[in-house]
Amino acid sequence: IRYKRNILPIANALHTITQLRGVTYNWKTDEFPAKGFNKDLQIGFIAQELQVFYPQLVVTDNEGYKSVDYSRMTPILVEAIKEQQKMIEEQKRKTADQQQIIENLQKENSILKQGNSSYHSEVDQLKAEFEELKIKLGMQPSKVEAGK
Repeated sequence: IRYKRNILPIANALHTITQLRGVTYNWKTDEFPAKGFNKDLQIGFIAQELQVFYPQLVVTDNEGYKSVDYSRMTPILVEAIKEQQKMIEEQKRKTADQQQIIENLQKENSILKQGNSSYHSEVDQLKAEFEELKIKLGMQPSKVEAGK
């Protein structure tokens, strides 16, 4: 901190990172033999695309050629991971809350089913008693009951 000023957190790192395009490529070794490029398949970013989001990571040499300083990507990636972790924790909390709601609703549903079952038993018993009273009073039993 001794040599730094205007220190600000990196904002919206995750959003910006999701817009970057990682690519594989090969150097044009035949066109630029003096550069000493490796012939192996490379992994990285296109400097011109990255420059739109993070111009601090792109270096332009004396001839106008651009390159990426990949070591400076680390703080951006760290902040993006932290943002993503915050989102994961929020989702975990919401999931736990929803799970608790589901468990409460399941308990309530079970209690209501038990209550409903006892009401059905009471209704069946009352129907039977009603039919017995009708018989005692000399009334015709219900057609439904008579078939039982």
